[in-house]
Amino acid sequence: MKILFSSVLIAGLAAVSLADTNVALGKSIIASSGYYDAGSEVFETPNIVDGKTDDTGTGYDWSFWLTPQGQNTGYATIDLGGSYSLSSFELQDTHNRGYYDRGTQGYHIDLSTDNVTYTTFVTDTFTSTEWRDLLWKTNTLATPVTARYIKFVIDSGYGGSSAGINEIRAMGQPVPEPTSMAALGLGALGLLKRRRK
Repeated sequence: MKILFSSVLIAGLAAVSLADTNVALGKSIIASSGYYDAGSEVFETPNIVDGKTDDTGTGYDWSFWLTPQGQNTGYATIDLGGSYSLSSFELQDTHNRGYYDRGTQGYHIDLSTDNVTYTTFVTDTFTSTEWRDLLWKTNTLATPVTARYIKFVIDSGYGGSSAGINEIRAMGQPVPEPTSMAALGLGALGLLKRRRK
């Protein structure tokens, strides 16, 4: 009976398995090293999770984040609002429209469940071609990692005026709450009882 129940439970878990989606879209930026404010134009940190790409926009609605003038490093912390199993990150750099004077070169991504203790899971660099042509870069984790907070850290920039990035996609899926798992187990048990009748 134990083996049969396990099989039913596993089948039930497989049935509710979700495809990975961009769980960072529209989420809150809870910490940042600041942003470039040119007066008539601002390049705020929340732009990195707004779903807009390719250095597009106007005035106060640009698709990318730029660090303050002269600051070639920076960070932004995304609060996913709950626990997610993260499998990869998809990133698009910025070159500040046609100016090609700002962007990210080296970066790392830290993850945390409590916004206190962070662990680095990604360390990488945008090539000059990826920066210039706004090519998407994917960083796939060796195994999925459960986290609520994502800290994107710019270690070095392109262009010299300041750093920045266009978009960060965190690919993953929600981590089921313990009560959801218990309900799934009870559902599987009910299925087992029906099969035995």
